Amino acid sequence: MNLTEADLHLLPPSMQWLVKTVGLPAVLMLVKKHGGGAPLYVPVKVAPDHPLLHLLGGPAFTTLVAEYGGSHIEIARCEKAVRTLIYRQIRTDRAAGVTQDTVARRYGYTVRTVRIIESTGGVVQEKNLTLF
Repeated sequence: MNLTEADLHLLPPSMQWLVKTVGLPAVLMLVKKHGGGAPLYVPVKVAPDHPLLHLLGGPAFTTLVAEYGGSHIEIARCEKAVRTLIYRQIRTDRAAGVTQDTVARRYGYTVRTVRIIESTGGVVQEKNLTLF
């Protein structure tokens, strides 16, 4: 389940800028691990035992330190992009013959929502949001 370069418009502008700096794979790892959390401190120097080095890999971490070293950066949750990836995977699973019930349990949706995702190409209208 991967975001492609064609899907970059789904990311918030701050994450699009970060993709230009460290690359899409590194940003996806940051979103998965730190998205929506407290601001992430980027060290001033590249340390061989730093957790971000192990998460991102050498070249991406070195670039991140060069660009943002000493700063705190906010990593957005990227809900729209994540939702698009999940819906895409649901459609892929269904096309591969996985039952609606299994897909619903796997992704934490109802069977009805899985049907809607299939029939609308992934556009699920949240009609009840105005109730709260």
